[in-house]
Amino acid sequence: MKELSKNWFIEGSLDFEYKKYILLAYLQEINHHFDKSRLYPNLSDLVFHYNNLLFFKKNKSMLQQSFPQRLTKADVEAVKLTYQKIVDDDSSMKEIELIITYAIQKMNPAIQTGKDIYDFVERQLAIDPVGIVPLLPYHGYFSLRNGKEKTHGIYEYQITLFENKDDKYRGINIQSVDTYE
Repeated sequence: MKELSKNWFIEGSLDFEYKKYILLAYLQEINHHFDKSRLYPNLSDLVFHYNNLLFFKKNKSMLQQSFPQRLTKADVEAVKLTYQKIVDDDSSMKEIELIITYAIQKMNPAIQTGKDIYDFVERQLAIDPVGIVPLLPYHGYFSLRNGKEKTHGIYEYQITLFENKDDKYRGINIQSVDTYE
């Protein structure tokens, strides 16, 4: 999978069209994996980048609000003061803001698609303990058979949590241990 770097939207050239191309190529690959119902590691990576963009945007606006402002107009009758920013965004910051806004809009549908697949699998999957219950509920072993095949696979699993913008999701890391008939 082609991965985005942590700060992809501010690294290198700050050209909107170039960043748009990088994002769309990334989302095309993510959606290709989602079409095959492959959520891991694509959904968690996508959520990470989405949250990273929101975090940057939130901190930028908080920083802008903390800068001093110049009083430009005082309307005594309406009891209203009008302020002007002393520090304005330069062209680079405006380009970054444009990239972030575009990326958030494009990532939302992909996250929703991943969430829908995740919810479908969660509704269809039933896991019940048989025999000895492990001491660590998020770690253990399971046996899996494909349809009417005689071969069973034994797997070790470990469940992890990762967060979306609204929800917490469980991820499962699976490693094959053995097979038997």
